[in-house]
Amino acid sequence: MGNLDYNRRMRHYHTNKSRTKYKIEHKKEYKISFVGESGTGAKSTLINRIMGKDFDENMDSNTTCRYEFKHVDIGNKEELILNLWDTIGQEKIRLITKLFLKNSDCVVLGYEVTNKRSFEEIKNYWYPLIKDWLECDLIYLVGNKIDLNDRREVSKEEANEYAKSLNLRFFEISCKTKEGLNEFYNDLLNQILELYKASRRYVEKKDIKNK
Repeated sequence: MGNLDYNRRMRHYHTNKSRTKYKIEHKKEYKISFVGESGTGAKSTLINRIMGKDFDENMDSNTTCRYEFKHVDIGNKEELILNLWDTIGQEKIRLITKLFLKNSDCVVLGYEVTNKRSFEEIKNYWYPLIKDWLECDLIYLVGNKIDLNDRREVSKEEANEYAKSLNLRFFEISCKTKEGLNEFYNDLLNQILELYKASRRYVEKKDIKNK
């Protein structure tokens, strides 16, 4: 997993006129978009788990769009805000999906290990769309439902090789049993924290130049 191009990302934040001055100079809110085929459990259910909610096998997936805010204490009386966007139902209206993806700092490509088609959708549609539409270096590939390993259609080796070839951060999880969830969430937090630290270094460097 290679290093992110933080300097390029920070230049992008500073030239994005749609953001407020506060966010440009001291960015603390990060948009994380979850995409993939409906029913994989790696979007709505995963967000629920990140928010500390119980597993719901019958969760409604017909909502147009949904987002949650999670506040994370990083010490020194500071906190980061994770803005978790779920593009539920947008797969049928893909042009609208692009609008919801705008300004994402991180994208989670979710598929189901027991559904080969959901993995092919990532390769053939979602990843190309992300790279064409967004300037985003932090991208995860997350396979859900490893608790149903006897019905697996996508091997861990195949998914891992695909992720490596594109420098994606790869995890397999079970939203039902929570297996792999902590590893994924902790890695996500660490990466977002690195973005935050990089944004501070960028601002400090810019302030020195302006003196």
